Amino acid sequence: MLQLIIYLAYSAVLLAASFMYLAYRYPAKVEENKEEEKKESFWKKNVKVLIATAAALAALLVITAPYVYKNDFAHLMTPMRWVTIYWGTFLCAVVDIREKKIPNKIVAALFLILLVFIIINLFQDISMWKSILGVTALGALIGGGIMFVAMVISRKGVGMGDVKMYLAIGAYVGSREIINTMFFAIFSAAIAGAVLLLTRKASLKDSVPMAPFAFFGVAAVFLLRIRGLM
Repeated sequence: MLQLIIYLAYSAVLLAASFMYLAYRYPAKVEENKEEEKKESFWKKNVKVLIATAAALAALLVITAPYVYKNDFAHLMTPMRWVTIYWGTFLCAVVDIREKKIPNKIVAALFLILLVFIIINLFQDISMWKSILGVTALGALIGGGIMFVAMVISRKGVGMGDVKMYLAIGAYVGSREIINTMFFAIFSAAIAGAVLLLTRKASLKDSVPMAPFAFFGVAAVFLLRIRGLM
């Protein structure tokens, strides 16, 4: 029961951090009016994003909470790592859709949190340090390396922000799951691209935000793992 309480409390902290970050990035606007200045509150301005953020995290918790409850405290770090990268890629997706960029502060926060997780894992079993560090480093290398090659080949169709985001994703999910994560991300991107082309809402020259598909890839692999299907 303790592990579930910690997991839910940590998720609540992530949600609060999400709102704080969005408030910082998209502050309330002051609109000039002929009669008077009207200030649009942050909550009113970003109500759809806030609801989507809360709903995305709540949906994940409903699905993953039984898994956390059934497993012992020693296995808590795994779902906490996954919920962190799930949270991070969701925020990246929000910013990428709005601004077509990956926020460096979110990526940096992900690496700082990951460092804490690694220290905890090493404290739990220092004899596994080669495996812990190796899987993390190899995952980051695979994720970031593939996206770097894609950036070079696409001639900036893929940005450096995408490379840094996949470095973080690979470091979190590890050398095995990064391939599955990228498969689901690319698969969903291909479907979305085809739909946009067929509906003429985009052309081959248009760039498509990568972070929403990265988020889908992380979510898909996490949920499949929780269900024991991967």
